[in-house]
Amino acid sequence: QQITAQGLRAGEIIRRLRNLARTPDTQRVPTDCNGLVEELRGLALTDARVHNVRLEMELATGLPQVVVNRVEIQQVVLNLVRNAIEALESVPPERRDIILRTSGGQEDTVEIGVIDSGPGVDQKIVDRLFSPFVTTKPAGAGLGLAISRSIVEAHKGTLRYKPQSAGGACFMLRLPHAQG
Repeated sequence: QQITAQGLRAGEIIRRLRNLARTPDTQRVPTDCNGLVEELRGLALTDARVHNVRLEMELATGLPQVVVNRVEIQQVVLNLVRNAIEALESVPPERRDIILRTSGGQEDTVEIGVIDSGPGVDQKIVDRLFSPFVTTKPAGAGLGLAISRSIVEAHKGTLRYKPQSAGGACFMLRLPHAQG
């Protein structure tokens, strides 16, 4: 009974968080993804330096605009960068690298990728990675990726994980082009 009650309680928390992420009155404006990422540069670099991580930014030129709530998408990108920094704690300092990349995607999309040189995601949880309460962190709540995906999906985009052949993780945020 307690497990059922806690499960229902947890489900209600997730429902409320997802509704918060989907609020229809959030202002979405045509946005340059590179500008959005550039605004995060100082904060992301400071966090990376504190944890002895090298952060490189690779921003593609000539990308079309996307229609987004800038703060929400920046929250997602910062969450992904922060997750990457935490994943790199188990890697020797000389191998702690993150690439924050923008690029043109398939099917009229723009992509923002966060690629790290860490251990990657354990294959046992890959299928549940974006589910609430799934975490590999000792003190993690397992809500960051679930909320991030809800935010991205509310923008008609996708957030996916793909393993790197050389090790590490890549999280790819894909957003549709702004309609002319």
